[in-house]
Amino acid sequence: VEAEKEINSLRKLSPCNQDYRIHYEDFKRDFSVRMISINRLYKENGHWYIDAYCHNACDERTFRVDRIQSL
Repeated sequence: VEAEKEINSLRKLSPCNQDYRIHYEDFKRDFSVRMISINRLYKENGHWYIDAYCHNACDERTFRVDRIQSL
């Protein structure tokens, strides 16, 4: 079930100069809504990650894909 959720999330993402509004749960289990522009999508240590420009933080951030609640 987790792998299926991860795959479905990945299918919606494309680093093609498009902005995405995401609902994100961080490692502290705090939720936030972010507007991001994807720079890179990669897998490391068994998890998928997105390096993106976060318009809310006005800075580069890394987001773990399985923590994105919705796009």
